Amino acid sequence: MNKTKNCFLFWLMAIGLVVGAIGVASPTLAETITEYLTPTSESSPAGLDFDSKGNLWFAEVNGNKIGKLTPSKVKPGTSDGIVEYELPHANSKPQYLMVSRDDIVWFSEMGGNRIGRLDPATGIIREYDIPTPNSEPHHLFESRDRKIWFTEFEANKIGRLDPIMGEIKEFPVNEGHPHDLVVDDEYVWYTQGGKFWAQVFANKIGYLELETGKVGEIMIPPKKSVPHG
Repeated sequence: MNKTKNCFLFWLMAIGLVVGAIGVASPTLAETITEYLTPTSESSPAGLDFDSKGNLWFAEVNGNKIGKLTPSKVKPGTSDGIVEYELPHANSKPQYLMVSRDDIVWFSEMGGNRIGRLDPATGIIREYDIPTPNSEPHHLFESRDRKIWFTEFEANKIGRLDPIMGEIKEFPVNEGHPHDLVVDDEYVWYTQGGKFWAQVFANKIGYLELETGKVGEIMIPPKKSVPHG
């Protein structure tokens, strides 16, 4: 179905949207798929996350916008209840997105080589340039100290944005094209799957020690496993 390119597919279990969750229905339960259209056609909606009020935020790779879906206002098969925020620069290609604990929307601009910040209270978007050109930022994660960490897929680096200072620090890692990441109290953990579409495989889980900056890797036994999220 062509329109699914511009839709969200929600697998709902009873009151999934009401409680602010996207659930995968059990095969033993009744299943329902509901579609909501984005106002911008062929927007290619991608990474998404909920805020504390239950609103669903998402990135539009081709639409060059950030969208917000309000569950209480949407109507199936329409774009009612969806608001879009256009990015300052063309062809920024936002794809990965997260909402921090203070309800600020953060997103990576793969085409613009920037990290973006959207304040839902004002609609103002601020962008932070990544020092390394063409780094292709991917996934983001908020650490306990409220720093925003992200992977630089093409640069083979891990980035850290200090929201208060507005500064980005980069940490080089071994080649493997880091994709997803999580941060605990001691380490940044990230996947290194290479580029499977180019037949380049890394098959590693990498880690960056916060205190020392030391980088290490754990090999995954299966060849061509392509670890991601």
